[in-house]
Amino acid sequence: MKKILVLSATLVFTTYAAKAQLVIDHLDQVAIANTGQCYYPLTVGPLPYGVTTYNIATASSVAHDPSKINVGVEGYVFDNMSGGQFFGIRGVVYPFSSTTNGCFYGLTGIYSGLGTSSGTGIIGTVGYSTYAYAPNIQGKYAGYFSGDAYVSSSLSTSQVYTTSDMRLKENVVTLSDVESGQETLDKIMSLKVYEYNLKDRGELDIDKETQAKVQEEVPELLDEITRRKTAFEAQRHYGLAAQELQSVYPNLVRKAEDGYLTVNYLEMIPILIRGIQELSRNIDEVKEKHGKVARDGNMLAQDR
Repeated sequence: MKKILVLSATLVFTTYAAKAQLVIDHLDQVAIANTGQCYYPLTVGPLPYGVTTYNIATASSVAHDPSKINVGVEGYVFDNMSGGQFFGIRGVVYPFSSTTNGCFYGLTGIYSGLGTSSGTGIIGTVGYSTYAYAPNIQGKYAGYFSGDAYVSSSLSTSQVYTTSDMRLKENVVTLSDVESGQETLDKIMSLKVYEYNLKDRGELDIDKETQAKVQEEVPELLDEITRRKTAFEAQRHYGLAAQELQSVYPNLVRKAEDGYLTVNYLEMIPILIRGIQELSRNIDEVKEKHGKVARDGNMLAQDR
């Protein structure tokens, strides 16, 4: 019986190795479906394109098949249990020094398409699979998101563009058609501008279990977390009260999934422009009246 089991296991392993082309080189590096030199501790698929000077733990690549969806690495998590955390793909970097400061990446996505080819380094979607409903991306992007994106801390960018092409708009009216006289200016003047601190909503907090683990593995990280939390609480901000803005321009206020109100400050810019136009017209009217008074005074003086 024992011989039969050993023989069966040998046959299974031999069959698997023949199909998957399992290769173990003299450095104990492993390659699956790759008959060439491994280069990396674990290589899956054909030898990845590029130089081999990287210290890569696992390398995966596929030979392009035009009839299929080609994926280098895929991570699936099925929620068939209660509790726990779920990560499709997770990348964590713990830098212990600043020797190569600025070169620590938890996850990277690089799109190096040539010519007019369109694509993205990282794509994020909500509610559908990129396999079944692949978005038709026009242009080259480091990241492409189809759905709402949330940033809990500050967001820095050199430029911001929002869609405003008239070819994509319908039911268009000018603000002067729906608001007459000084209505826009009066609404703007009714709003108060506030200076304030944001409350800590716990997004920078970590639970005791995680804190103990971080203390054991990367104690320096706790100091960084404390520094960020202190800086967040000390930062002064300027803005409007969403509840007040909602009473005059409800379309600029939206309730987020967590129940709190958010403000579309970018779309306030056209309204402020409309207010400036009304103010400019008022100034012109004052100038015209002042000029008329001056002209009438000159005429009276000449008559005398």
